[in-house]
Amino acid sequence: MTFNIISKAASWQHCMPKACSTPSKAAKSHPEEQNFRVFPGLESPPTNAGNNLLSSGTYEHHGWQLAWAQIIGPKHCVTEDTLGFAVQESSGDTQSGHCISLVLADGVGGGARGDIASHALVTHCLHMGQRHAAANGQDREWLLKNLVEADQAVNRALAAHTDLPGAATLSAAWLDSCGRGWITRVGDARLSIYDPCTGQLAPLLADQSFANLGEKPPQPGHENAPARMVGAGLAGEPQLHSLTLKAGEILCLSSDGLHEWHHAFPCTTTSNPNACDSTLQLLLMARQLAICARQAGSDDDISVLLARAC
Repeated sequence: MTFNIISKAASWQHCMPKACSTPSKAAKSHPEEQNFRVFPGLESPPTNAGNNLLSSGTYEHHGWQLAWAQIIGPKHCVTEDTLGFAVQESSGDTQSGHCISLVLADGVGGGARGDIASHALVTHCLHMGQRHAAANGQDREWLLKNLVEADQAVNRALAAHTDLPGAATLSAAWLDSCGRGWITRVGDARLSIYDPCTGQLAPLLADQSFANLGEKPPQPGHENAPARMVGAGLAGEPQLHSLTLKAGEILCLSSDGLHEWHHAFPCTTTSNPNACDSTLQLLLMARQLAICARQAGSDDDISVLLARAC
């Protein structure tokens, strides 16, 4: 299986080309937010057109190395996954350095305009990180308040394009330069620790599926489907969990198009525990994880975002 690859490093000076991403509107109007990156953008996103299109990229700045990869599902014209990140300088605390926001959202199947829903959710969560950074990464109550408001943000974005309901699942992290902070998830988007030597993805939180929550699904056979989602009034009580990312650990945010198939492929991307010192190596890992999922049989959109404090 051959993949056509779109790839470019994201940086302060260079935005991704329109074919790969579009910065948020806020990034255009507020210079302090021009470190926002959202993939893909809503303007001219990559299209499937029957090809195995792999979009990917890297970012390295202020003690963080990031890499991401996306593959459009064969049944979709454009991906309904969105991922993004933002780096903000903490205020008044040199120990906190630069805080980072990492977000991945997956438009729910059966809902309207999953691309719009996931894009709105990622953009909302990236803006949440700005005040969190201003509070030196300690403003937990601000994050909780804005997670409650995420449902309305998704609904407003959808209303501008359709009268039909839609929603998205979510995984997100807000961390300082030492890897300390908060994580959350809604539904079955996932945060894991990735070990490139063993190929294992160790989930940090259990999926909010009907089975895990002890709830009856609307239809038999959907026990593992997400019972919580943002945009349909089904997000439930927002949850935040503390996280300290250890030195050398790789945080992985993924859509179910990747991790639901991870058990089917032993995706060991390196035998060298120090290989992830390189941002390029991190990019190769992200690409390999996405490609392995597709080769294992995933027919959904596949998205993965890897982050490492260096």
